[in-house]
Amino acid sequence: MPLLQPAIRLRVPVTEALNGLVLDLGVWQAFIPKEGFDLNRYQSHIQAHLGDDPVSLEEIPPLSENRRYDRIGRFIAVLFLDQARIVDIWQEGQTIWVIKYVNRERQDIFGETENADGCEGSVG
Repeated sequence: MPLLQPAIRLRVPVTEALNGLVLDLGVWQAFIPKEGFDLNRYQSHIQAHLGDDPVSLEEIPPLSENRRYDRIGRFIAVLFLDQARIVDIWQEGQTIWVIKYVNRERQDIFGETENADGCEGSVG
């Protein structure tokens, strides 16, 4: 008997308020190209378009001519990137925001040599 895998906890709510994204996910399979979905390609593309400021998922340029397929692909890719702590994502209304992940948990630990600004050691 196969072992049950633990559920993945998503930090972004998936709701029908996302401009029909839930409906799109339901019919997405019909739009998958014959070569399949390349998650790594989408993840690399998203990372290449991130800077220090948050970007809405819709601002990231599409990789596919099929806008509906591409929108779903970008959404799936950011969910995986978020779970891997490569990006942070959150939802405000119908907008999904994406930003590079910053490990803020270790920045105030006494004795750490790197601060939030990325500079090592003491200033001055």
